[in-house]
Amino acid sequence: MEVPFPTRYFKRWTRRLQTHGFTPEDASVLALATFGTDKEERILGMHMVVTFDQPMVTHGAVQRTAIQTRLTAMQQELLMPYRQASLPEVLLPAQMARGVDLT
Repeated sequence: MEVPFPTRYFKRWTRRLQTHGFTPEDASVLALATFGTDKEERILGMHMVVTFDQPMVTHGAVQRTAIQTRLTAMQQELLMPYRQASLPEVLLPAQMARGVDLT
């Protein structure tokens, strides 16, 4: 397991997620999963966030298209490798256990 660290655009993305109705805590988790890296800066972001927070999962599903559109627009202004950041899936542990197809 890797401990993620925020990168350059973490704070900006956190603020933008909050405008889509995410709590500050949920926005921070999603921003870290989008613009986080490991200690050696070998990775950028995560494929998924697994949480027991049902409201976060539900809100993430409802807002997915809107925040993906927002991320895509933001990426046009970013330098590499941040331009390649992707929005993580937000899942419950039971969804993860069932092997949800993420493609």
